[in-house]
Amino acid sequence: MMENLEKTENPGGLQSALGRVPERTGVYLFRDGKGKVIYVGKAKKLSSRVRNYFTGEDSRPSVRYLRPRIADIEWVVTANETEALILEDNLIKKFKPHYNIRLRDDKSFVSLVLTAGEKFPRFYVGRSRTTPEKGSLIFGPYPSADSARQALKLIRKIFPFRTCKTSQFRNRARPCLNYEIGLCLGPCAGKVGEEEYARIIREVKVILSGKGEELVGKLMREMQEASKGLNYEKAAILRDRIQALEKILIRQRLSSPHLADRDVIGFHREGNLAAVVVFSVRGGKLGKSEPYSFKGVRIGDAELLGSFLSQYYHPPREIPPEIILMIEPEDRAMLEGYLSEKAGGRVRIAVVSRPPRKSLLHLARENARAFSLSILSQGSGKPLKAVQDALHLPSLPRRIEAFDLSHLSGSNAVGAMVTFQDGEPDKDNYRRFRIKEAPGQDDLAMLYEVVTRRFRRLKDEGSDFPDLVLIDGGRGQLQAAEKALADLGVAPPPLAALAKGRTYNNKEEGIYLPGRKNPLRLKARHPALRFLDRIRDEVHRFAITYQRKSRKKAMETELDRLPGIGPARRKALLQHFGSWEKIREATVEELSQVSGLSPKQAEKIYQQIRKA
Repeated sequence: MMENLEKTENPGGLQSALGRVPERTGVYLFRDGKGKVIYVGKAKKLSSRVRNYFTGEDSRPSVRYLRPRIADIEWVVTANETEALILEDNLIKKFKPHYNIRLRDDKSFVSLVLTAGEKFPRFYVGRSRTTPEKGSLIFGPYPSADSARQALKLIRKIFPFRTCKTSQFRNRARPCLNYEIGLCLGPCAGKVGEEEYARIIREVKVILSGKGEELVGKLMREMQEASKGLNYEKAAILRDRIQALEKILIRQRLSSPHLADRDVIGFHREGNLAAVVVFSVRGGKLGKSEPYSFKGVRIGDAELLGSFLSQYYHPPREIPPEIILMIEPEDRAMLEGYLSEKAGGRVRIAVVSRPPRKSLLHLARENARAFSLSILSQGSGKPLKAVQDALHLPSLPRRIEAFDLSHLSGSNAVGAMVTFQDGEPDKDNYRRFRIKEAPGQDDLAMLYEVVTRRFRRLKDEGSDFPDLVLIDGGRGQLQAAEKALADLGVAPPPLAALAKGRTYNNKEEGIYLPGRKNPLRLKARHPALRFLDRIRDEVHRFAITYQRKSRKKAMETELDRLPGIGPARRKALLQHFGSWEKIREATVEELSQVSGLSPKQAEKIYQQIRKA
């Protein structure tokens, strides 16, 4: 299908590339200054779409982030829009661009996996949809490992099958305890034939695939036949299985004869976190729901949903004749054609912007909303809520920017900023500042310069401000940051300065807040303080690392100016003395103690330093 692809690279730079982008269907790739692919997109007319990123006509939120980072463009021409869609999907999987979404099951959810390639396959609980056994079947996901194990336990009571690992199964000559208590048929010891075991597995697959009613009907017929044949013991076993199976089916799904085969997709977004929940309706029954989450999303909702659909429907996943959602995905007509071709029949993407409250689409959206909020409330979300409550913030501080300074007695002064997104470091948005204007050893002036430069850029780019700005320091540092924002004429985001504690054994630390006379004191074990300490330690580490690197570079520059000092001697001098100041003040005797330097060489270096 892809034989006619024509690839063009653009070594001449960004402006040269823009002039050569063809007005044809295809896929475009944006690279940053290091040559890394940061975004992959598709277009019916490549030239028009790509130019929109630089003319200001494209108002999508992603463009604001992408434009300043694009250093080069590549494109791939395709024969039609379907090929472009397929190629875009393949390139996203290959390059994993930072500004595209990548479809992955959320690791908070688990599934049941049926192994493949074995005479006596087994079920086990897995945390990923990608399994080591090729061809394995996956059922789920389940909201927790406990719920998955509970489902497995209930089914095993009806249809006994093995759950032991392959290594245990091969090395066993007699059945284990599970056989004795009726939870396994003992295939390891030849207690059941391959055909009978395969029948059991087929029936379990029917249950997990949402077609349990068909199995109930089959078991009912078998029970009636056993009863007519006066085989009451078998009839009683089948009766118990039917009753247990009906309990599972009640838990497993909703039922309605009015539901046609379709996928209902709920979507919700909380800032840069997006959640998608897919309800699959088959045979008039809601068989399963699949949740997905995407963190750090900087593209629009329509683009995200379009990318999700193109990645979600891949073999062996069944494509229904209708897909319903609340937001029209990007390139809807192209997606319908692509999915129709894969399904072998017409696939319709329906958009219902205002679903009734009792509809499945409304339920799917509410599930997506609850799913996204549950992610925020788990793990990293707990300290965020603690910070919000402790500092009385108007909203959850999902994006926090922290500032710190580092210098050595006023020399090589630098500033640093780290970003935490949803409670985790966002290292792509760390920033370093070389102090340019503030005088040495004036920490407040240096902090004023750093905060001014950061927020002036955010203001000029039209970017959103962080939910909280954290300063390493006390009241003076907080006031310097406040003045910087006031002088810029912007509405300041919530501010806080974290100072080292001075109480007994540093059990408490002071958090200085605008408009508050005394610092807020939190106990050492308070989750908000522990989280803020973690951010403060990270920005402190980042600032010191940059300052040391800057100082080392400055020393190497000074040594480079001396004739006759090569890389090996420069390294030896720096390792021995640690700073240019100490090298400059060293005597001939001290220089001669450097590894690899003779007294004659030390004398020569000494004279060169004096001359410089």
